[in-house]
Amino acid sequence: MNSFHKVDQSGQIVWSRKFHIDNDLVDECIFNRILEDKTGHLYFIGRIDLLSPRKQNLFITKTDKDGRIFWSNIYTC
Repeated sequence: MNSFHKVDQSGQIVWSRKFHIDNDLVDECIFNRILEDKTGHLYFIGRIDLLSPRKQNLFITKTDKDGRIFWSNIYTC
């Protein structure tokens, strides 16, 4: 499970979200970059290591400004 908190400029939590990752399919999932576009959509970008086939892949999740997931994709590397 990956937990994220969005805070405002004063340090107050705006929202909190948890992304659940299936341990039966995934060895490790690490988000190392979060980008925000002009409309407030967030892009969580990272690496996901699948158990079968055993390799690393690019993983991107797009949310709205309130943290609700629009889509999530794994890109083969």
